[in-house]
Amino acid sequence: MLERLTKATPFAIFAGLELWGSARSPVGWGVPLGWAGLSTGWVALAYVAGRPELLGKRRHMLSLLAPFVLFAAGVSRVGARLGIKERTQVAPGLWVGGWPRSRSENEAQLDCTAELPRRGHSANYACVPMLDGLAVAQPALRTAVALVRAWRREGKQTLVHCAFGHGRSVAVACAVLVLDGDARTLADAQAMVRATRPGARLDRHQEAAVVLAIEGLRGDLDPAGRQPSPS
Repeated sequence: MLERLTKATPFAIFAGLELWGSARSPVGWGVPLGWAGLSTGWVALAYVAGRPELLGKRRHMLSLLAPFVLFAAGVSRVGARLGIKERTQVAPGLWVGGWPRSRSENEAQLDCTAELPRRGHSANYACVPMLDGLAVAQPALRTAVALVRAWRREGKQTLVHCAFGHGRSVAVACAVLVLDGDARTLADAQAMVRATRPGARLDRHQEAAVVLAIEGLRGDLDPAGRQPSPS
């Protein structure tokens, strides 16, 4: 809970400032500021509750949260301009990356973002929404890992992406690398990813979640598990 509160605090502060500015501004400025404040406040609530599904991913929800979505998309694009690679191959058939360019595609695409609309044109697409900077809940992480492993077994070139390819997608990819035998340990898996994505980092909470997922999925007779519904 403390981790969620810590991550939610900046959003709550920004929401408060935006709503305060809205109340003190003329109508022409107050309405967009108020919209931005409510949008950011909703994001803070999603973090406190640990519920990425509150951010939607469906068109109507992304529209309601447009100020935050536009900000998140802008930050992602700035990262690309600053030289963060869109995607890199970390093992045969497995790619890790950030928010894809509009025309980008792989044979299969796992979208780990909760805050950004779908981009790319992969024939096999699924979204398992996760909150940036938080340890991924076990059901979501195991579902994501099982799906990527299934696509790899089918020989599909698979992209796992989040906003920058530094956190959520790395957690999924590292679990896959260990379970599929590409890496012996989680440390080895992280080193493989960082070899092509130097900014990739998992904090201790994320590492603990990945270890639990690996232990839970290791030895499953059906590692594909239950696939998420495409979004």
